[in-house]
Amino acid sequence: MFYDDPCESCLYNFWDSLGDDDTLPKEFLEHLQQMVEDIESGKEKVIPYDVDDLKKDMDTLEDWMKDT
Repeated sequence: MFYDDPCESCLYNFWDSLGDDDTLPKEFLEHLQQMVEDIESGKEKVIPYDVDDLKKDMDTLEDWMKDT
């Protein structure tokens, strides 16, 4: 299931939230489009993030939140 994988869950929540009644500001959408264009053109470099590292970070965060 999508909720077993944090990355898939995040993507699902993102796309699901776009169907909400909220209207995103034009400036925000233009900023997102510019980011995509910069990444595709090579102007901005994307650094991959390992899913295993993400899981470790999420576990650490959960432990930290339990301690507070």
